[in-house]
Amino acid sequence: MKEEAISFGRAIRLVGVVTDPPEAQSGPGAPAVLLLNSGMVHRIGPNRIYVKMARALAQMGFVVLRLDFSGIGDSGTRRDTLPFAKYAVDEAQEAMDWLAAHRGTSRFILAGICSGALMTLKVASCDPRVVGALSVNLAGHRSGAGADEARTMARHYRRIAFSSSFSSKTLLKVIVGNVDRRRLMQTARALATNLFVRKKSAGAGGASENSIAGLFRKLIERGVAVGLIHSEGDEGLDYMHLVLGKDLRRWISEGSVEFHLIPGANHTFTLLANQEEFLKHVKQWAQGVQSRLGKPLESRAGGAASS
Repeated sequence: MKEEAISFGRAIRLVGVVTDPPEAQSGPGAPAVLLLNSGMVHRIGPNRIYVKMARALAQMGFVVLRLDFSGIGDSGTRRDTLPFAKYAVDEAQEAMDWLAAHRGTSRFILAGICSGALMTLKVASCDPRVVGALSVNLAGHRSGAGADEARTMARHYRRIAFSSSFSSKTLLKVIVGNVDRRRLMQTARALATNLFVRKKSAGAGGASENSIAGLFRKLIERGVAVGLIHSEGDEGLDYMHLVLGKDLRRWISEGSVEFHLIPGANHTFTLLANQEEFLKHVKQWAQGVQSRLGKPLESRAGGAASS
């Protein structure tokens, strides 16, 4: 495979790295993949996971662009007053324009971790060129209303303490007295707040087309392949269950959303074993998107799914 640093953008100089598949595995028909920044982490991603994603997907036959939004990594800083939610969509679309012009791609898959997951949904919902959206550990409660955060954290602490692979470690800490007092106080406050806001707040899902639930509905109605990957130890898992609820379970059962949970993993997939599990699900999901488009990658290159 080949990797190339590129510069593009109309309003500002944006920087990214394109990973092209090996010649034997490249071919027409595959959508290009765009990886969107996770918070202020530049294009390598948390624990360099974007680099690993790009190379694994390129090995399968996808062209992958790891983009830095303006003000992140090597990309320039904007001097206008546009809010991030607006200019990030514009910049992601400029990246797709570059790929269309220089790689001949007309269809795209977007993916991102944390805030990159939210931006993936926003860009995908407003650009018809997007055929696949992969949301990883989306944590909308961190930027939402206080009620959403309280409900999310209350659910999260209950799950981690009583119904997760972390529960035995939590119990052992209590027995030996090795308790994080600060976390204990946060739990108590979250649970207390939850008693007051549970009935009052319906969460961030709501009916708005720009809510998390609204963005998912847009994509599903348009036939976009939607993937969700969550770490067992991540708060975003609880947020998604709260704001999507029965809809999420229905979409999964209908095949509209593909969901994967990675046991024992934290928000940024610190452990190598968790990263390997994560990459396995990413590759399987991407292969499924390509199959839905009618041109499985195996038809162009045998064994392309191995990294």
